[in-house]
Amino acid sequence: MKKKLLCLLMALTLLTTVVFSAETVEIVGYPGVENELITSESQFKITNVVAEDVTTYIPGVKTYICNAPVVITSLDTLTGFGVSTLSPFGDMYIESTFLIADGYTEEQMFGTETKRPEGMRFTLTKPGLYYAYGNYGIENMSGAEAVIIIKDGTAETIKADYTDSKVLVNGEEVKFEAYNIHDNNYFKLRDLAYVLSGTEKQFKVVWDEELESIYLTSNSPYTVVGGELAPGDGQAKMSEENKSPIYKDGASVYAKAYTINDNNYFKLRDICRMFDVGVIWSEEANTISIDTSIPYTD
Repeated sequence: MKKKLLCLLMALTLLTTVVFSAETVEIVGYPGVENELITSESQFKITNVVAEDVTTYIPGVKTYICNAPVVITSLDTLTGFGVSTLSPFGDMYIESTFLIADGYTEEQMFGTETKRPEGMRFTLTKPGLYYAYGNYGIENMSGAEAVIIIKDGTAETIKADYTDSKVLVNGEEVKFEAYNIHDNNYFKLRDLAYVLSGTEKQFKVVWDEELESIYLTSNSPYTVVGGELAPGDGQAKMSEENKSPIYKDGASVYAKAYTINDNNYFKLRDICRMFDVGVIWSEEANTISIDTSIPYTD
């Protein structure tokens, strides 16, 4: 299993696809591959999924937001099937603690027995970041993979420092009221939609007050509500994590957001990734460049 540490960033993880079924997600790691070992279309399933996260923790592997408890169950006899916690390591994430399946001992999990029977399961109850995989041991095939986030249900309150970086949008300087939280730049969602309106990456923002939900629509002009690009006072603020449901083109998604003075601020890279907008950071010039003519890259 520890060999998986060397495989987290393999480009072959791009093979993983997902099929949604209510609040359960089935993970498919071998789409269109014919092999006598593959006897099930899906390799494992995840319960209590509430949204798909736009954050990339492992390239090519999708991330799911879940409510506890989360049960991860194998759907076939697999050569490898496991769940571990994920921890940051430099600019990447790696497996840190390997978990023990329900009803198994440590010796059974990490001994010489490698076959994982259909119905084997892991139950996750603690908030955190997890990695799950299932495979048949087929050479050059990475198998089914997923990253899972279990939220703790409490809203985070944190100081937001004013961002003094210069911001260019398609080469033109634009003044934003933006903040730095956890070393990431957060921009007012409506400000971003406003400046991108009329470009090939425009999107519409709708707030449903009754449902307390945010709806984003690609390739649609933004409707001005007033207050866009209002200047800030250059002072730090207290921010509270925003937990409103977010829907992009009708599908539930997740992106980290904070509320500051009744406005929703999103991580710039999350929004740019969501709508495939290029963003470049120049530390030397202290400049953020937003470019709708190029695709987003991590």
